[in-house]
Amino acid sequence: MPPPRRKLPLRPCDTCGKEFQPIRSTAKYCSATCRGHEHLTKKKRIDIPRDMRYGILRRDHFRCQYCGDEPDKKQLRVDHIMPIEHGGKRTAFSNLITACNDCNAGKSDSIPDYDEFPINVLRICMPDHPKVLNASAD
Repeated sequence: MPPPRRKLPLRPCDTCGKEFQPIRSTAKYCSATCRGHEHLTKKKRIDIPRDMRYGILRRDHFRCQYCGDEPDKKQLRVDHIMPIEHGGKRTAFSNLITACNDCNAGKSDSIPDYDEFPINVLRICMPDHPKVLNASAD
């Protein structure tokens, strides 16, 4: 049976300065974030429920709301208009939209410029946008 490990003294983190209990004598950082490995601490995404996903696809008539392509041309996805990382609601119908692979990949996690959106997208996510109000007045 190996001898019990001796407890190492507390030491300051090289990045944030917070005291931590090292596991081995060469430890310099208190967490993966301080070490620069944020990807190790990133939370797993929660999938949109299947019935909600189908409801969004049905609401959008099974076509990409950005470019108008139909599902026989490209595979469709349910996309967040305002990314979760930037404060968008995860399962709000007004923050979800049908998008093809190309439009979804091109958007990435960027903050949307609502003035550039097609009118049909604005009707879903921002019904009080001036473009929508002007179009309904015509």
